[in-house]
Amino acid sequence: QAGCGTRRRCSTRPVGPPTGRRLAVERVHPPSAGMLSALAALILASSVSSGSQDWKSAFKGQQYDVIVLGTGMKECLLSTLLCKSGRRVLQLDRNPHYGSMSASFPQDEMLQAFGKEAPAGGGAPDSALGNPKSFHLDLTPKFMMMKGKLAKVLLDTGAHRHMQFGPVMGSFIMRNGELHSIPVSAREVTTSPLMAIQDKLQASRFFAWVNRYKPDDPSTHVAGMMKKTTLNLQQMSGAAFLQYWQLHQPTIELAMHGVALYEDDSYLAHPASELVRRMQLYRDSMQTGTKGDLQASPFLYPFYGMGELPQAFARMTGVYGGVTPLER
Repeated sequence: QAGCGTRRRCSTRPVGPPTGRRLAVERVHPPSAGMLSALAALILASSVSSGSQDWKSAFKGQQYDVIVLGTGMKECLLSTLLCKSGRRVLQLDRNPHYGSMSASFPQDEMLQAFGKEAPAGGGAPDSALGNPKSFHLDLTPKFMMMKGKLAKVLLDTGAHRHMQFGPVMGSFIMRNGELHSIPVSAREVTTSPLMAIQDKLQASRFFAWVNRYKPDDPSTHVAGMMKKTTLNLQQMSGAAFLQYWQLHQPTIELAMHGVALYEDDSYLAHPASELVRRMQLYRDSMQTGTKGDLQASPFLYPFYGMGELPQAFARMTGVYGGVTPLER
């Protein structure tokens, strides 16, 4: 990625291995025809992106199976999949950056993207924010769940090799003007101020039942200590499910907004199976490694912002022979 500036918009090379790892020294073989084709495509993309006025001449004699307009997340993913399947792809974007509404910018470039003047001398518009290039701003702020669908797409396509990630070191709920950490263990549940004292025992039973539940194992559908009840989550609404457990409102807010990550009260009308599935996704994303150690939050975030996602797929498109010029 070196040599392409802060935006690294021209980079189509995968990130190198972290320092400190041992690398095997192998004999260098002549490049294959596929590698030469990919290299030619990268050179062509670089020449077209370099600002040449007669950019159409760069494509003289070239034929493409597919032309994709835009470099948003969906367009870049589609281009990568088409290239991997053997199609010749030309992907165009009139913007000087990848990502469309999924792009990320340093603070000063964010102002330029919206037609605003950056301060003279390159200082930060708000001095309290520090160096404008010390952080990135997302047009579409979003976190990824460690075990979510988006993370699986990155792994299945290999796009994760073209990015750098870091865990989000905390997950919190704002209540009465104060931030409280979301409990991640049974001990933290019993000591958390997010639940009333009289609710903690029932909340512990509720979360334990959710943790054990398996859709294909009827023995895990049974709830209750003295009076056993089989909960049919497919036919039970979220409101009925929460009413059965007799949870108080603070605990419901923790479970539904802090763990299941609902932004509103729509969970009341959704099937109870969806509520449990979302809480289990949070749990699974909290666990790392084969020992199931818990981490501080279930979220994953690219070091340079969510704009790295479409850029990673654009790099893969170049590796597989596609051409992705910008400002065209």
